[in-house]
Amino acid sequence: MIKTRASSIQIASVQLMEAWKRNDFEVLNDLLHKDFQFVNAHINGYRYNKLQWLEVSVNKYKLTHFKYEFLNLTEANSVAINISKLTIVSSATISDESNVYLASDVWMHAESAWKLLLRQVVLL
Repeated sequence: MIKTRASSIQIASVQLMEAWKRNDFEVLNDLLHKDFQFVNAHINGYRYNKLQWLEVSVNKYKLTHFKYEFLNLTEANSVAINISKLTIVSSATISDESNVYLASDVWMHAESAWKLLLRQVVLL
């Protein structure tokens, strides 16, 4: 089987979410570009850098389930933009909450691997 850019990015996307589910700081850190940004208009301050997002995802937010529906992938040189419908079940407290997002991910090929540079989510 030939591994295409699209399949490589989809695999990396799933690896990222699986690592978050396991609270695996090392894998998350490796999959995120050094200049990673997370943007969500529904969050106070609306933007996290890499270290801020890692702190929240590993220590304050429990991901219990996720589901991707990959909608579109646009590629140019060493950058790819992946648009997905992302369903997550997560919690910052005791009770889980399910949300569906339109996720726009910008991946950059760096250090011989795809690294997530930007994730912007919009609640659907």
